[in-house]
Amino acid sequence: MIEHKISAGGKQTGANFWRHYLLKDLLDKFGPILILLLMLITLSTFNPFFGQFNNFMLITLEAATIGIVAAGQTLVILSGGIDLSVGSLVGLTGVIAAGMMKWGVGPIPPLNSYLALLMGLLMGTLAGLLNGLLITRFKISPFIITLATLSAFKGLALVYSNASPIHLLPDNFKWLSDAHLWRIPMPAVLMVVVYFFCWCFLSYTTLGRHSYAIGGNELTARLTGVDVNKCKLYIYGISGFLSALAGVILISRLDGGIYTNGEGYELHAIAAVVIGGASLMGGHGGIWGTLVGVLIITTINNALVMYSVPAEWKSVMIGTIIILAVLIDVLRKQSRQA
Repeated sequence: MIEHKISAGGKQTGANFWRHYLLKDLLDKFGPILILLLMLITLSTFNPFFGQFNNFMLITLEAATIGIVAAGQTLVILSGGIDLSVGSLVGLTGVIAAGMMKWGVGPIPPLNSYLALLMGLLMGTLAGLLNGLLITRFKISPFIITLATLSAFKGLALVYSNASPIHLLPDNFKWLSDAHLWRIPMPAVLMVVVYFFCWCFLSYTTLGRHSYAIGGNELTARLTGVDVNKCKLYIYGISGFLSALAGVILISRLDGGIYTNGEGYELHAIAAVVIGGASLMGGHGGIWGTLVGVLIITTINNALVMYSVPAEWKSVMIGTIIILAVLIDVLRKQSRQA
């Protein structure tokens, strides 16, 4: 009788292993990429144009700027924070870089294109550091601080550009958007480079490993000697720099700086991070999952355009995706605790 119980228990343990560990881990680790592959195969089957090489390159081009912003957002979310200002920062840094090329600011005359781009990148990094400083110095919620700077950065872009597009930019930096490497658009190449460096940062640097520790349990991280404030400051600075990089790529692609550039990027970036497997509570996830999340969102957008879905329905779709992403995050959390 006892042997029977042990045997039955052993069978149950085996079933639980497959159901709760192997299957769960597989879905947790590879679920997003399986969804992406299923989408690509299904859409290519029903619409031959979708499966063409040029369309795939168009998807990577569309994904590039959102993907670069989402990479920075991943670092922030892994450390237990959130950055709602990234979309406005894309617009502000793009407007500043474009304006510095065209007319300068105050006593500063118009600058060489590359110096203007550097000004945009510097402005983005400083804005990110400002977010980090306000969050760590005054112990205010990242949600509140970055919601406020979202409005402030957008206002600054409006003031500097006088709410007008800044067009007809010099051609010598257009390679940022127009060049190709082995037929792959340069923005997509830059996106992959950014993700590689972020992966190295998270895997092989002390700050990267501390990001996971802070996101997992900030108090424990402090007690073990982690300089939490310094780590957060660097992470928000990196997020600001990557938002600015997306901003200058966008003005190169659109041939103009407009304060609405990057509008809504914060929501797309957060959705991509969560779809990619990172927890909104911090401490769990990876950078490559975010890249898959970005490609899922961009593929959906591409399919909506291909099937001529009205623009207003795109917002509904993105909102639905964000709700699903949050629900998936909750289910993952419950699954890990089970």
